[in-house]
Amino acid sequence: MKILHVIVATLCITAGIAGADTGSIILCAEEVVTQVLQVHPGVTEALEAVEEARGHAIQEGLWPNPELELGAEGLHGNRGGDWLAGVSQHIPLFGSRALARKAAEAGVSAADQHLQARRKELAALAESVFYEALAAREEREIGETNLANAAGIAEMTRQRFDAGDTAEMDWLRAAAEETHQRAELEVLRVREETALATLALLCDIPLTETLSLSGTLLPEMEAFPTAASLGELLGNAPEQRAVEFEIEEAAGEVKALKREALPEPDIHVGWRQERAEKVHAVDFSISFDLPLFDRNQGAIAEARARGRRLEATRLAQIKGGHQQALFLLGEGRAALAEAKMLRAETFPKLEEACEALETALRLGGISLFEVLAAQQEVAEMRLHLLDLDRRARNALIELEALF
Repeated sequence: MKILHVIVATLCITAGIAGADTGSIILCAEEVVTQVLQVHPGVTEALEAVEEARGHAIQEGLWPNPELELGAEGLHGNRGGDWLAGVSQHIPLFGSRALARKAAEAGVSAADQHLQARRKELAALAESVFYEALAAREEREIGETNLANAAGIAEMTRQRFDAGDTAEMDWLRAAAEETHQRAELEVLRVREETALATLALLCDIPLTETLSLSGTLLPEMEAFPTAASLGELLGNAPEQRAVEFEIEEAAGEVKALKREALPEPDIHVGWRQERAEKVHAVDFSISFDLPLFDRNQGAIAEARARGRRLEATRLAQIKGGHQQALFLLGEGRAALAEAKMLRAETFPKLEEACEALETALRLGGISLFEVLAAQQEVAEMRLHLLDLDRRARNALIELEALF
């Protein structure tokens, strides 16, 4: 499937380049998604969050630097006293820093999953804006069809009025309907221009460029997952995986904090010179913290509570996501089924009836108002079908964004 997406995106890019020679840029949904993921600052933000988490993981595993000590003791004029020089080093024997780094590495994995979730979110945004522009184009085309039908009826009634076969009221009514449809078309053109400008802005394409869209608004039924597969898809979603890694990070912090509570040695090695006798000596000492007070108990309790909270969050997200996915799946499939039935049965009959009424009007057998009512019914059905297509596509986009 990924290979297919790459091939489709490549074809779209090629089409876009070819379109540039004719003065327009041709875009398909896959190309828009690719472009948005390349230019949107939200991806950079998520990438830097991964680097931030990676830097934190590196820092957690570093040893402390040794301490250099220089000084003197018991100085009294030119007699007595010692010169001192030494180095002290804390030795993390029990691996608390290694455990802390391992826990932080789980945080890196969580940040990477948040990055994948952010990419899916932006891909859904890109698809939504693309298909909204595609819907605006189809709505404008419906407006052009409505105007052409209204203009045809207006011209016919004008000719019949000139011939004395119809009343002036019919001609004026038909002319008013033509004017109304012309105004509606202008509104639809503005909406399409706005939708294309929004798409261009999202893709960082200059607003002076002319965009052409390639694709179909209505999705295929096979694009929707089955209800039985929703649980597995949601469990493998990046957001869920991110929470799992955050739970792992919290558990790792508990282990690191417990190990950190064990006393670890500080080793000191030094050199001493007695000024009076010019005698040199070596100093050596080991010191430990006395674990009289458990100074990590609060941090351990905090990390444990965070792990339990994240687990509850994960379960709540899966439950809520499952309910939302079932709703979207039902919405999308219902819209597809209704659109398929209406296109196969209802809409052809409405068009046939409207054409028959227009013919009857030419012959003078019916009134203008019956024809206008039939045309209005056909126009409303076209818009209803477009709305069903839009609902099915939006349901699919939102559904895929959950996974």
